[in-house]
Amino acid sequence: MNKRWLVYSGVLTMLSWFLFSGIGRYPYPANGEFSDYAITHLPNLLYTQNSIETWAEVPLWNTAILSGNPYAADPLSSLWYPPYWLAVLLPAPYGLNILTIIHVAAGGLGIAFLAEALGYRRLAAYAAGIVFVLMPKLYAHLGAGHITLIWAVCLTPWLLFLEHRSSHATSSFFSRFLPALAAGWILLADVRWGVWSWLLWWSFAFSQVLMAVKSKRSKPGTILRHGLFLKAKQSAAAILIAAPLLLPLLQFIRLSTRNSLTPADSLVLSLPPESFFGLVFPNFGGSAEWITYFGLVPVTLLLVVVAEKRLRSKAAFWIIWFVLSLLISLGEFLPGAEWIASLPVVSLLRVPPRALFLAGICLAIITARAIQDLPMVIEGNEKKPVRLVITGFIALSIVLGILFSMNAENPAGFIWGAVFSSLGGGVILLLSYRKISFRAGCIILSIFLITDLGFTSHSMLRFDEVPVGMNETIEVIKASITGQDNPGRVYSPSYSIPQEIAALSGIRLAGGVDPLHLAAYSAYMADATGVKPAGYSVTVPAFKTGNPAMDNRDANLNDDMLGFLNVTYVASAFPLENSGLELIQANKDIYVYQNTKAFPAAWVQEGNELGARIEDKPARMVQYSPNLVSIQAEGPGTLVLADPMYPGWTAWVDGKKATITVVGGLLRGVALVSGSHAVEFRFRSTLLYIGFACQFLVLIWVIFNILLKRRAAE
Repeated sequence: MNKRWLVYSGVLTMLSWFLFSGIGRYPYPANGEFSDYAITHLPNLLYTQNSIETWAEVPLWNTAILSGNPYAADPLSSLWYPPYWLAVLLPAPYGLNILTIIHVAAGGLGIAFLAEALGYRRLAAYAAGIVFVLMPKLYAHLGAGHITLIWAVCLTPWLLFLEHRSSHATSSFFSRFLPALAAGWILLADVRWGVWSWLLWWSFAFSQVLMAVKSKRSKPGTILRHGLFLKAKQSAAAILIAAPLLLPLLQFIRLSTRNSLTPADSLVLSLPPESFFGLVFPNFGGSAEWITYFGLVPVTLLLVVVAEKRLRSKAAFWIIWFVLSLLISLGEFLPGAEWIASLPVVSLLRVPPRALFLAGICLAIITARAIQDLPMVIEGNEKKPVRLVITGFIALSIVLGILFSMNAENPAGFIWGAVFSSLGGGVILLLSYRKISFRAGCIILSIFLITDLGFTSHSMLRFDEVPVGMNETIEVIKASITGQDNPGRVYSPSYSIPQEIAALSGIRLAGGVDPLHLAAYSAYMADATGVKPAGYSVTVPAFKTGNPAMDNRDANLNDDMLGFLNVTYVASAFPLENSGLELIQANKDIYVYQNTKAFPAAWVQEGNELGARIEDKPARMVQYSPNLVSIQAEGPGTLVLADPMYPGWTAWVDGKKATITVVGGLLRGVALVSGSHAVEFRFRSTLLYIGFACQFLVLIWVIFNILLKRRAAE
């Protein structure tokens, strides 16, 4: 990398760093109070760090939420994504923030490299990188806390760049392997983005094959066979690279509520067609999923490319994918959407508008194409279509901006769109009439671009502190559990103890927020909490309207069933009428109850159905860590652990392997004979180890081929 690229990398990093504006704080939506950054990623990071520090082990099981949940198989744990360990090594939130800044800047650099590899001048490539780094949708999703999605999106330009390099006949074996590595890392970063990025990757690779056929560098049949065979090998290698996540994940999905997604669940938050006005009029601080604003300068340059026949043919691939991504985002508003949503793999995805990130990538390359050929447009004889289209665009934007702003509660976005469409389009018109030089036009457009996208992106999020100061509820619970070896779990029907606060306070939850949780546990909790989900839900309990303080007010809570899960406390935003719940604190905002029917974390009972414990058969918790639970218990009877059963858990009694029985359809149990016993429940994921073996095979395959090629060259 030469000095110019190093300077440009620094510029991209500074732009993304500036938009973070709070390296030591947490991102939230501009107009929202919940962020997955704080709810999920911070607790997961703290859980991983604490497990390594306390138990010297990488956690494979999550004891913090949902009464226990597979962690090694959870994509949001990020355990198997190599760059994530930078965040693990640094204190929160600095590690996660720095890692995300690096990804955003690297994504912009990848777009610039791709644009230059496609033959565009460096100036055009620079502009493409800035369009990507300042993409408002990136920062809207950052505010929503979707950082793993952002990481995966930012790897996509590198996947395309490396694919372009590998498509040449002179490329080395290692160059042809690198796209597989990038594709595998995308799956490890966020497997959900893998579907869209891989579709773009395969179609881009196919376009490269068609170009090779068109150039007649070799026989079409040979090129096609070689291209298809290479893509099959690269795809297989990418899947093997991601195998440590994919194999456990496939098992988890089969046993989770995700496996029962309906087309309606998959098409949730489909983009309303009227949101396409957002291409011109930014929705400042709007919903991350429905952000369609990519800047007025890129959109104006898109119109230039579409209006100019020669440019249109050169950018056909990117224009087609830009339109496709807009159509995909419509989801349920698109004819046949339910059939598409029922297809294998696609049926596991949700929120179609996330495909709009593809539109942002395509628009960045289209911007480079337009800047590359602006001199040709200016000097050419076919200037009338461009002038007509741009003049019409300016006039329409002004008229619509005025009309919409007159009837809008917040007219700022409409005024903004009208102004910047006039400014950007005006510069293009001045260039077409040769009233300003090409250099001056590019400088002015760059100023408009950075101002427009920078301000809009900054409006999409805010940075704040997680409220680490414990409120009275937390203080009461913490005071009650201090000094206890296994203090019990807490349940809240109203999300009165946010997941991040529980993580910071060392409180284990019977509920929780995660896109993946066990179907058996969800069914049990539906009966225990009286909350029956109407469909797929990422939370336990579900919140029908998204108002936790009110949604479950009339739910019929079963304190006995919660007691079997070792739920010792219940924190609620509203009063509860249950005989087993003893009120220990109340104010206008919160009611804290102690569950007098709570069972200990482990007990001995008769039979395999949940029932009364045998009082004279104690069970003492010796160690409760992510991958190992050690108990000293007295038999005879069935030792029950108040944790869900899941493949990978094994039981050992007095050093000998024993059979785990499923108690009450959910919990782990093991039969004991008379006497005192040392019982261990150990979690080992066979599929995880097979996944690592697959990664090792890829490494051996790469080393073998490199050595083979080197020997052949000698």
